[in-house]
Amino acid sequence: MTSDTARLRCKSCSHVITVNKSSETPSEPSGAAPKPAPAASPSAHRPAAAASAQPEMQPKPTPVVASQAASEIDHGRFGLFPKLILLTLLVGLVPFFLFWYLNFSDARARMRSDTERLMSWIARGQMARLDEWLDENQRILQAAARMPDILSMNRLRQEPVLQAIQRTYPWMLRVCTVDHRGRNKARSDGKPLQDVSGMRYYQDIVDGKSVAWQTLMEKQSRSPSLALAVPIHSGDALVGSMTAVMNVDDIGEAMADLEKGGNGHVFLVDDRGIVLYHSVQAFIEARKNLNTHPLVAAYRRQRQPLAMEFTGSEEVPSLGYVLGNPHGWVLAVVQQEEALYGELGKIRILAFLLMGGTVAWAVLMAWLAARKLSGSINP
Repeated sequence: MTSDTARLRCKSCSHVITVNKSSETPSEPSGAAPKPAPAASPSAHRPAAAASAQPEMQPKPTPVVASQAASEIDHGRFGLFPKLILLTLLVGLVPFFLFWYLNFSDARARMRSDTERLMSWIARGQMARLDEWLDENQRILQAAARMPDILSMNRLRQEPVLQAIQRTYPWMLRVCTVDHRGRNKARSDGKPLQDVSGMRYYQDIVDGKSVAWQTLMEKQSRSPSLALAVPIHSGDALVGSMTAVMNVDDIGEAMADLEKGGNGHVFLVDDRGIVLYHSVQAFIEARKNLNTHPLVAAYRRQRQPLAMEFTGSEEVPSLGYVLGNPHGWVLAVVQQEEALYGELGKIRILAFLLMGGTVAWAVLMAWLAARKLSGSINP
C-alpha cells in the first residue's frame, strides 16, 4: 500500500472494503515467541460486520454457466445445432449415396460385359464364316490344280475347265493360270493374257507358299476383290499357279447387315492391314492401311482376341472387340460409348434429380430435428 487507506472490491460479491494502513510495524527480537496478531481497526471490520449482520443485502453470485452454455448452443460458431444437422445428414445420406454409386457402377459394368459378349459372338461368327469361305475356295482351286488338263499347261485344254469353274462358282470374277515366268497361260473371261509376275500373290507362290492372296480394286466397279492363288506342281516341280479373283461383296453385305440400326461398325483387314471391308467406302477404294488402328495394333502385339476401350482418330470414345484368323486377317467390331451407355445416361440424369430432391428433403428434416433437439437442451 502506497497510502494510508485503500478501497478494495470483492470479485465474488462486488462489496467494497476500506483498509487502513498501520502507522508502525513492531520489530520482534530474534528467538522471541511470536506475538499475537494485532487486532484490526474498527473501521476495517465495520463493513464486514455490517455484511454479516445483514446477509440479505449482500448480492449473490450470478449463475453464468447456464446462460453461457445456452448462448454457445444457439449462437456458437460450430455448436450443438449445426452438429446435429451434420450428424443427421451423415446418417441419412451416406448410405443412400453408397447404395446409388454401387448400383450405378454395377449396372455400367454389366452393360459393358453384355456388350463385349455380344461383340465376341458377332466377331467370331463372321470370322468363322470368312474362314469357311476361304477354305472352300482354296480347296476348289487345289482340286482343279491337280486335274490333268490343268497340269498340261495347255491353253486349249485349260480354258474349258476354267470356264466351268467360273460358271459353277459365280462369285469368282475370273479364273486363270500362270506359267513359271509369271504370264497368264489361260483365262476364263477370254480377255488378253497379262504379265502378273509383279503381283504379290504370284511371288508368294514362287517363294513356296501353299496358298497366297492379294486384295485388288476392280477398276470398273470400284469394289474390292480378292485374288486367291495355289501352286500347280508336276511331281515335285513347280510349273505354275492357278488364281481365282473373287468378289467379296457377299462378306461385305453380311457385315453391313450387322451395322443396321446401330451406331457401331465392323471392318476387316488382311495380313498387311489393307482394308477389305469398312463402313467408310473411301477407305475401301483407297485400300487404306489400318495397321495403326488401336484395335489392329493391339491384336498384332498380343496375337489373341481382346476387348478394349479406345479413342479413335475422331476423338470419340469407343468400345471394340478384335480377333484374327490363321491367315493374319483381322476383324474388328466397334461400338461408340455414347450409344452404348446412352440409356444409362438417361437413368443417371433421373437419378441425379431424385438425389437432389432427397438431399433437399433430408436437409429440411435435419434442420427441423436439430432445432427441436437443441431447443429442448437449452435452459
